[in-house]
Amino acid sequence: EDDDENDNENCGDLVVNFCRKALLTDAFREQCERAVNAELQRLHSERHSKAKLSRKDAAAKVRSVDAAFEDVFATLCYLIQAQSKFINFASGSSHFDEESIDVLRSEFLQGPCAELTSRITQQCLFKEEQDCVFTFTPLDEIKTKDPNKKEQTGQASLPPHCSEVDITARHRPRVYLSCPGPRDPLNILRESFSGNAGVALARQWTICGRECYRGGVQKSVHNDDECSKTEVVQIRPGNIDGFLPHVEENCLTLCGLPFKKLDKKSEKNFLFSRKQQLSSLLSAATEASDILDFTVMILFQQVRQLVVSGSLLRGPILDALTEEKKIPSSVAKAMKRLNNFIQNGAGTNMDDKILGFVKECGLARDITKHDTAGLEAYVGKD
Repeated sequence: EDDDENDNENCGDLVVNFCRKALLTDAFREQCERAVNAELQRLHSERHSKAKLSRKDAAAKVRSVDAAFEDVFATLCYLIQAQSKFINFASGSSHFDEESIDVLRSEFLQGPCAELTSRITQQCLFKEEQDCVFTFTPLDEIKTKDPNKKEQTGQASLPPHCSEVDITARHRPRVYLSCPGPRDPLNILRESFSGNAGVALARQWTICGRECYRGGVQKSVHNDDECSKTEVVQIRPGNIDGFLPHVEENCLTLCGLPFKKLDKKSEKNFLFSRKQQLSSLLSAATEASDILDFTVMILFQQVRQLVVSGSLLRGPILDALTEEKKIPSSVAKAMKRLNNFIQNGAGTNMDDKILGFVKECGLARDITKHDTAGLEAYVGKD
């Protein structure tokens, strides 16, 4: 009997060891860790739920959330329309090839368009008092995020989707809709709201493109024959031409606010506020890349009334800016020279005078009237 018990124990140990080696892989551990982090973020977001407040406090919070959301909603509407104008400009410019236009379109959909979609989705969940099973940031960012750290919303009691919109950002924060598997987050959205709201929200996510939600890229393996297999990747592309018509038609139904049109008055106020914020950032900037980026963003807005940002600031966008008639040739030379220093990794060999001249030009009230005599003497003439 003792031998039988020993055999059983040995057998059990073998099974345990086998399971550890076969099932408890690094990939499985990583998946579990991500799931735990996602759940921690979900639990953290529940702290903002008005369902846990008294009726009086809940009513007050709804009013403050609605007011804050209306502000960020309007700002994103204006930002989206302003950036779409630049894409239209770039499409007719010789400085942007087809690849560059594709980059601009992709960054537009994955940037402000996805950000607006994320905030609308979170506002709908808040209004419906639904438990949030979704996460709105990539899993690798959730993993490195401290769940106990409060969001900087300006008011500690407001949920993250009411945080202020950064209209000066060179790169928009990445948005990614996901939920605990194996269900598709878009299917859950469709079932979460009455009427057509869930369907409209899911449609808006698909318009933003495959990179913005789990399930946008689907992989499958087809058996060609007994010896070979082919991996098939199905991709749901975004639709830049369909985004504005969709939000104009559905925003009122989804969040109770009509899409905010960028008229002359709102555009003037938006651009003025953006220039003030960019000027403050440029004044405080010390890194060459920051100085050049902010200068390009300010001057492009000044001479063309267009909002530029993204990964092409020191590429085709800079090339297009330096060809503008309102940009003095000496200013164009200085920006190009500074860009060459940055691209070549000059480091300690950075031309401090050029750096100062470029910053000075970016802070000029009107570049067409700015005194460039000192800059012309320094860079020389062709």
